[in-house]
Amino acid sequence: MKLTFLCFGSRGDVQPYIALGVGFQRAGYDVRIATHDIFKDLVTNNGLEFALVKGNPRAMLEGNTAHEALKTGSNSIGMVFKLRKFAEALMNEMLDSSIAACEGSDALLYGLMGIPAYHLADYWNIPRFPMLLQPVTRTGEFPSIGFPELPFGAAYNRFSWILGEQLFGVMLTSITNKWRYQRLDLPRLQSDEMYRLKVPYTYGFSEHIIPRPADYPDWHRIAGNWFLDQTTGWSAPQDLLDFIRAGTPPIYIGFGSMNAGEAHRTTRIVLQAIEQCAQRAVLLRGWGGLHAEDLPDTVHLIDSVPHEWLFPQMRAIIHHGGAGTTGAAFHAGIPQVVVPHFADQPFWAGLVHKIGAGTKPLPMNKLNADDLSRAIQQAVTDKDMRIRAANLGEKIRTEDGVSRAVEIVDGILRGRKSNLG
Repeated sequence: MKLTFLCFGSRGDVQPYIALGVGFQRAGYDVRIATHDIFKDLVTNNGLEFALVKGNPRAMLEGNTAHEALKTGSNSIGMVFKLRKFAEALMNEMLDSSIAACEGSDALLYGLMGIPAYHLADYWNIPRFPMLLQPVTRTGEFPSIGFPELPFGAAYNRFSWILGEQLFGVMLTSITNKWRYQRLDLPRLQSDEMYRLKVPYTYGFSEHIIPRPADYPDWHRIAGNWFLDQTTGWSAPQDLLDFIRAGTPPIYIGFGSMNAGEAHRTTRIVLQAIEQCAQRAVLLRGWGGLHAEDLPDTVHLIDSVPHEWLFPQMRAIIHHGGAGTTGAAFHAGIPQVVVPHFADQPFWAGLVHKIGAGTKPLPMNKLNADDLSRAIQQAVTDKDMRIRAANLGEKIRTEDGVSRAVEIVDGILRGRKSNLG
């Protein structure tokens, strides 16, 4: 059976689906990853088939529209309207190429930005499986991503999810709905259709982080994180090994694919904070373009190192709050300082603090060296925080989210095949 994963976005948006693809391939499925050209080597090096989806998310994240969106922080309404133009330009380039990339599939699997797969599955009358890194299921237990926790109980929380769906519709669903109607000749998607049809959702986060809400539908399942093993056949650079071994364990600082157009300012703040709290640091350049000329001996610059190798050797993880990086930090059992930029990042940042595995969030649009220095100092000295983070890491490391997700989807596909005779 041919499975295609449709993946849009940054590396953090794509890599978990490559991990899933490897898991499904081991279970006997023929797996294709449909994504951007910049991830071709990552796909093929893991033994999976690659199919091209046009569009360069890195270039778009470095554009002026994206810069403005990244500055909106937890302001959901502001983010939606800033991102609308950005999303439309991104999606229009990718939509038609998704048809060729997914053609010939027996089932489609996709993340939050891969919603065109839902429409293509309708077009070809094949199964579709939302495989999601962020919670999007309506619940009365906590508010939707981008909405504050307020003392109004379950009614407010449920309303926030419905409103969040409408905002997401303004940003993305309306674009794909137009394409669905004009290009695929299908009726427009209604906002509650996925609930009415009981489309099975599978989540790639741990119940130790987000306990399953009691009001989740039976067909919405939490599998655990989807981690990709990148250490097989990989060797750490000698200069990095030498730096880590040269003194007390360093801290990690990296903001992944985020680039608010102020990389030089961010670098100055980071270096000042490191100096103020007297820590050694491994600094990730990333898509954010952190430039650090004439670095002090206490800072080592890297471009890309597997999180599963690096994070357990750090004293603290300072990052942007993407779902993948947050999950990797939880897995390592190391205290976190989250500097959220936008989208779901404030949600993860708040959750890290709420469960006691990290400091209060430091929004990027308000970041300064003094606050960052204090947060780092707290992360490396707070014994209770370190114990909570370590205990949580032990629990998460006992899970196998990939195998569980494969089991869930495989069970549905086998049941469907049996029902078809």
